[in-house]
Amino acid sequence: MPMLPHLSFKGIWIVRFDKVNLWYTREVMFKNVISPIQAWLLSQGRCVGCGKELSDGKKSEGKAENEKVTCSCGRIFIQDKDTKKYRRALLEEV
Repeated sequence: MPMLPHLSFKGIWIVRFDKVNLWYTREVMFKNVISPIQAWLLSQGRCVGCGKELSDGKKSEGKAENEKVTCSCGRIFIQDKDTKKYRRALLEEV
């Protein structure tokens, strides 16, 4: 199996032996770039997919302390009634 060249990221040398490792590293690096942007959008009360205001979404009752909000793009969020903050819904909450 041919060894790919050494890659350096923030001073850490990494050796790649196969395409699976390289693909995994690209996926993790992509998530590291996207996650802060999604967190910022949620803190602004916007959908992480389309950027629309979540206050304009379709609301339905969730648990006692939460409210389920569905964006027009289909993503489902949970709003905490006390703090008025949004988060993505878990699979069991959908």
